[in-house]
Amino acid sequence: MKESGVYYDKEIRAVVVAYSGFLTTVQFMEIAEELQELRIKNHSTRQLSNIEEMGVLTPEIQKWLHDVWFPKAKLAGLKHLAFVVPKSVFGKWSMTAITKDDKLVHGLDIQFFSSLEEARSWLKLK
Repeated sequence: MKESGVYYDKEIRAVVVAYSGFLTTVQFMEIAEELQELRIKNHSTRQLSNIEEMGVLTPEIQKWLHDVWFPKAKLAGLKHLAFVVPKSVFGKWSMTAITKDDKLVHGLDIQFFSSLEEARSWLKLK
């Protein structure tokens, strides 16, 4: 994975987002908002976040995800969220910081996987 971006995967009926490297706050938020719009357009309750190549996220992005993005996603119908975990220690730390409370606070079904294939297989069953 070399670039960040989003698309809808008809086979698993999920919006897929791929984050790569370090993104500025603006870049990250633009991709996250595009993801929301695509999920709403396709009436999808599923999301696959491939963040295996992601760098660390700033505290500002982490707060925005928790306070703004996750509640908005829940209202828009998100129920099942699969993460392909980052390879880097710093990326894993960011992922944990973002998702640790959201699973409980927002009632989302969040699962973590070491490969894209595992994440796709899980979402097919949802």
